[in-house]
Amino acid sequence: MAWLHLPVRVPSFSPLLPNLTLVSSYIRMLKSPALYSVGVDYREEDGALVQKHADIAHSAAVLLEKWQLIKYERSSG
Repeated sequence: MAWLHLPVRVPSFSPLLPNLTLVSSYIRMLKSPALYSVGVDYREEDGALVQKHADIAHSAAVLLEKWQLIKYERSSG
């Protein structure tokens, strides 16, 4: 029996990656709130943890700027 090999088209996943990353980190933050410093104040005021993600990104950018790996404009984020 001969096998017929047809090309398989896989849709691009790149548009989904940012959302998958956010969902993944959201779940990790809810499962381990102490590890990510997600207190009750974050969960009450920001249920989707959007502000917490922004705070983590800002902290990372500040450290990268300190080590002169990036130029970070704090006013524009």
